[in-house]
Amino acid sequence: MKWLLVLLVVLAGGPYLIATTQQAYLATLTSSLTDQSTVIGRAMAQSLTNGDMTTIQRYVADLETTVATRVVVADAAGRIAGTTEPKEFAPEVGRVIVPGIAEALTGQRVEQVSADAADLVYVAVPVMEGGRVVGAVRVSYGLNELREELNGLLNTLRFTVLLAVLLSAIVSVLLA
Repeated sequence: MKWLLVLLVVLAGGPYLIATTQQAYLATLTSSLTDQSTVIGRAMAQSLTNGDMTTIQRYVADLETTVATRVVVADAAGRIAGTTEPKEFAPEVGRVIVPGIAEALTGQRVEQVSADAADLVYVAVPVMEGGRVVGAVRVSYGLNELREELNGLLNTLRFTVLLAVLLSAIVSVLLA
C-alpha cells in the first residue's frame, strides 16, 4: 500500500517537474540571446556609427556559420544592415519592419516569445556609442528547434520519472 502512495506522489510531481524544466530552459535561452545580442552590438557599434555596411554584412555573414541563432543588425534609421535570417523570413537589406528593432532603436531592450508565423524567441537590444543609439541588434532562435531540444530533454525526464516510479514500487513491495 505504501508503494501506491509513493507512486501517486511521483506521478503528481512529474508534470510540475516537466513544466518547471521548460520554463527554466526558456529563461536560460533568453539570457543567452541577451548576451549574444549585447556582444554583437558591441562589435558592431563603431561600424554602425561610421555607416560601414560592408563590414557589418561581412561580420553577420561570418556569424551565420558560427552561431545557431538568427541575427538582424539595423542602423539608427532602422535600415537592415545585415541578417542571417533564413530566406523565407529575411527582410531585404534596407528599411524593413522587424519585430523588436523599432523598440530597441528607442533604447529599450525587448525580450519576446512570438507565436506568429515566425514562431521565435528573440531579444533585441540597442547598440550604443558615445551615449546615443546608433543601431539595434536582434538575436532570435526558432521555437521549432527549441521544441525539438525540449522534447528530447522531456523524453529523458519522463523515462527517469517512470524508472523512479518502478523502482519505488519494487522497493516498497520488498520492504512491506
